[in-house]
Amino acid sequence: MQNTMRSAARLTMLALVALLAALAVAAPAQAKPTIEKYGKPLSAPLLSFDKNPDSPLNSKLKLYFSIGKSTYTATVRAGSGNGTKNDCTKNKGWLPNGTYSNIPHYKKTGGNEVVRGWVWQLGSKKCSSGSTTRTELFVHSNGIEGTKWDGKYGTQGCIKISQDSRKWFSTWWRGSSGASKGDLKVKS
Repeated sequence: MQNTMRSAARLTMLALVALLAALAVAAPAQAKPTIEKYGKPLSAPLLSFDKNPDSPLNSKLKLYFSIGKSTYTATVRAGSGNGTKNDCTKNKGWLPNGTYSNIPHYKKTGGNEVVRGWVWQLGSKKCSSGSTTRTELFVHSNGIEGTKWDGKYGTQGCIKISQDSRKWFSTWWRGSSGASKGDLKVKS
């Protein structure tokens, strides 16, 4: 039993190393994630969105994920809203700060054509003043897999990442420990 577990852990690590090597060679410069080893193993993956107050469409989305006994963090460019920093402005302002818990990650096939493919559904959240509840919030790219990346990080209030970033984050999220119960933390 221990040999089987060791073999599985070795195969997982080899697959991750191969994936990282492929990314280093094949990734477009604008979408290449920064990947680093991180501390202790996590019980579930975690997304962290760091808003850039000087340029909301040039913010950072980090994914913390554990595979076996190793934990990594990957960072990519992301945008939220259309450049408006008021989180109470529906369909324009950036995502409200806070924790979005147990976010589902799935392949969305209906609804808005831009918010399709692998998405993280964030649900609803009150804005900072409490005056407005923001709804229909997602982490997404522009359309389904294979859609040409439009190079634009603007959204109607969600978090948007490139097609390649979504592919990598989705693969790592689904392969990590506790993938069905991950969270997103948003901070300014």
